Amino acid sequence: MTVSRVVIEHALDAIASDEGGMRFQGLAVVLAKLRWPELIACERKKDLGLDAHAPAILSPLHKGMGLSSSITPELEKIQGDATRAKPHFSDLQILVFVTSGKVTNYTVEQWQADIKKEYGWDLIVMSREEIITTLQVPSNVGLCAEHLGIAVPPPEPTVESLIQSALAANGQIIENWSRRLGDNPIIDLRLLRLDEKGAETQEMQQRAGFHELLSRSHRVVFEAPAGRGKTTTLVQLAREQNAQGKIAFLIDLPAWVRRNVGVFEFIAGTPEFQARGLTAGDLARVHQAAHIVFLLNGWNELAGSESATATVMIRDLERSFAGAGIAVATRAHPIAPPLPGSSRFKIQPLTRQERGDYVRARLGDTAEPLNEQLRADRVLDDLTRTPMILAEVVSLFQAGRKIPSSRFGVLDAVTQMMENSETHQTALANAPLWGFGRAFLERLGSSLVTGGGVQLAEVVARREVSAGARVLQDAGQLSAMPDPGSVLTALCSHHVLERSTYPDVTYTFLHQQFQELFAALQLKHELAEIVTTGTGRDDFAAHYVNEPAWMLPVEMLAEFIGRHTEDEPLPNAVAIGQALVEMALPLDPVFAANLADSGAHHLHCRHQGPREKCGPEQFGAELRAGN
Repeated sequence: MTVSRVVIEHALDAIASDEGGMRFQGLAVVLAKLRWPELIACERKKDLGLDAHAPAILSPLHKGMGLSSSITPELEKIQGDATRAKPHFSDLQILVFVTSGKVTNYTVEQWQADIKKEYGWDLIVMSREEIITTLQVPSNVGLCAEHLGIAVPPPEPTVESLIQSALAANGQIIENWSRRLGDNPIIDLRLLRLDEKGAETQEMQQRAGFHELLSRSHRVVFEAPAGRGKTTTLVQLAREQNAQGKIAFLIDLPAWVRRNVGVFEFIAGTPEFQARGLTAGDLARVHQAAHIVFLLNGWNELAGSESATATVMIRDLERSFAGAGIAVATRAHPIAPPLPGSSRFKIQPLTRQERGDYVRARLGDTAEPLNEQLRADRVLDDLTRTPMILAEVVSLFQAGRKIPSSRFGVLDAVTQMMENSETHQTALANAPLWGFGRAFLERLGSSLVTGGGVQLAEVVARREVSAGARVLQDAGQLSAMPDPGSVLTALCSHHVLERSTYPDVTYTFLHQQFQELFAALQLKHELAEIVTTGTGRDDFAAHYVNEPAWMLPVEMLAEFIGRHTEDEPLPNAVAIGQALVEMALPLDPVFAANLADSGAHHLHCRHQGPREKCGPEQFGAELRAGN
């Protein structure tokens, strides 16, 4: 890095204009010492004619040397300093004169002759041109800033330092993502390769093998249902890469798509990278020097309106970073991520052995009663093959809570356990929530499900909270409207909501399954009202049963209806189940069959006996008959 000649000249002119002789003297001494290190600077007052002096004993030529400087390029200035210095520096044989003015070689020859004749000294002149060229040497950039007041940008960091800074920033992002996973034991999940058509093969792969694939710039797609471990797998890959000094960027795909900028600009905009001053240009330099990996999470979480933009952005990423490894995690989705030639893998359910090892790692000697319960209960045995559900079931067991037998029941019990804890109970019961945190979460969850995404913009979240508060106020449950921002802050502090500030302020649930739980809770309340009043079926069917976005919450509710127990009372369960199946039958018989199948696990079917599966028409007939 250098400073331009013009800038240096203007700075020297400014010193002369301001009669800044003392300022220039400091620069002159430093420049002279670069050439003659033996020079010793003199105090600026009472210097006896010299700005610096090198005694003969220190000089390689064994000649005493003196330094004089001035912004005035005149022989009289040199003679004046020489006259003052001669009585005090008896060893002086060389005089160096540094000036910010222009002095030609012709003039220098005349001055040298006059000084030699009058004082017997050799004269060396360092004039404006020599000063400028010396200051333009890259190693002297700091002198321009310190002595001339020139604004000099900091030196460009080395690629090695950029890589280390990127690793540190990336490590912080990984730890932030890891906090969502808690301190639970890590399960090395198994993944099954899918063929080009999405059919399962016999090839099983564990996490360690993906480092090799990504290091060879492969494209990989991880598929799995909710809670199976997609995010956990990406975080583990990123953490292991980082530990080896390799860079694997964790990217929230919906957030990147909403920002709609280049991938390095998005990464550099995160607080972790901003804190270290890393720019998109710095990351581009890192990419040129080191192999990098992009780990994109949440293809299935994109809203429908974002799909086209996301497709273009991922295709551009794939083309622009041909040498990088790229992995995308998603639920099974009708539209595959646009990664030509990618290897597709499906995360497998836990085996009983893996589940047992996890429970023992968390519970130690008290693990076997729970393991036995999970093996004995067919429903829990199936549910706890999903890592997230297993983690929550273990938490319920540790708390001494009864373990429900449905996904809805498990998630609901976990949130209730959190609500009743000493940490959150008082805050949830007082202002601004007044015990209605669940009502607000139901509105937020429903809004997200309806929109087909997992992140709610702040303006939408505030609007939903205000609408929910008005409903509660109209019902006589709230005396005054709470501030929506305060409600959202309380839910983030004491419930399953999270706030993100980058690239803009958004709200999301700790996991998508909690989002679906609260949406299903709203469905449960509305269905109960329909059964009680006998009205509203058509609207409910149109808004929920006939909307693909609501399929998972509706199925979650149907499963709960069929598997609720005396510990999870559900008044009018048969009537609610009947209403749900009958609304689905004319719209989608296959979907109705799935709902009936969920209910038939627990409700008795007259022709096939208890806990047997039956078809939708038969199940609906049994329900209408009061069974």
